[in-house]
Amino acid sequence: MAGSIPDLDRLLLVGLNQRDLTAVLRDRFFAVEPKVSFFLDKLRDRSISEAVAIATCERIDLLVIPIREARISDQELKDRLGKMIADFAGVPVAELRLALFSQQGQSAAKHVFSVAASLDSQVVGEPQVLGQVKEN
Repeated sequence: MAGSIPDLDRLLLVGLNQRDLTAVLRDRFFAVEPKVSFFLDKLRDRSISEAVAIATCERIDLLVIPIREARISDQELKDRLGKMIADFAGVPVAELRLALFSQQGQSAAKHVFSVAASLDSQVVGEPQVLGQVKEN
């Protein structure tokens, strides 16, 4: 297909933001700012070819491209990413089911650009996320 980006259809995002959490869970996740390195270390996996983690005081977004040959379904990978996010705060993933969101392909890419441009932020124009995207 002319003009298509290789692997864009395989792009998968799982995330969580402070707006969708109860006050108790917000305190568990965002009392201390999450470290990108925590997630990047866990994303080193034989089923993932590329990964980006965005972690701030108000959001955690994990963006991955699975290896083509990996025998893992999109749902299994989403579940794995959701568990990584839950493990960060030491909560059962079942407590996050309603707050976790996922997107794939072009929708995931649009989300990341919106986040990187701080359009989906409490403080519009805040440069921290863009710095993380550039660094990762």
